[in-house]
Amino acid sequence: MIRVLPSLYIDLDTFRPVSTPAEVDVLYVGRMVENKGLDRIVAALQSLRVAGRTPRVRLIGKGPLQAQVRADCERRGVAAEFIDWVASPAELAEHYRRAKVVVCASTCEGGPRFTVEAMACGTPVVSTPVGVMSSLLADGTCGRLCGFDTESLRMELSTLLNNDELRRSSGLAAVERAQQFEYAHVLRGYADGLKRLAEESA
Repeated sequence: MIRVLPSLYIDLDTFRPVSTPAEVDVLYVGRMVENKGLDRIVAALQSLRVAGRTPRVRLIGKGPLQAQVRADCERRGVAAEFIDWVASPAELAEHYRRAKVVVCASTCEGGPRFTVEAMACGTPVVSTPVGVMSSLLADGTCGRLCGFDTESLRMELSTLLNNDELRRSSGLAAVERAQQFEYAHVLRGYADGLKRLAEESA
């Protein structure tokens, strides 16, 4: 028998919705490494149009592929703002709130934490079915699942970015769904699970 003890938790006092105007259409947060699918993100952004214009993009993070991603953006005509790091979780939460959509195109993830943080801030997510995202986004109410290909990523980003009503309702649903990852609740469940396992093996 295999038992799964969820351990993904977030601070809902920090990651919470606050009404702020959007500065960017698409936000990426994370290491710039091979499994993050950054090549597909940039390719999707190249052909994406938001209300007839090119999307405003912000990428937060650094890593061995950063120079390559920058060059790819320039080659494809994607005007992206790069931020190496943020000073605090509160600052990161503000970036989530100022984005219309957060994107995850990873091929493998343990969580990912940043997508759940964004959801808690009221920002819907477009993600590949990695980690917990396959279940969180399965019904399409708080974001969109995409495949591991450029075209489905572009299509799902377009679905949210070009439908303001859908994006707002998805953001509200995302906040509700993220509540299950509240810090104390998750740690209490994790501890209780370990106790049960110890009792069963005694």
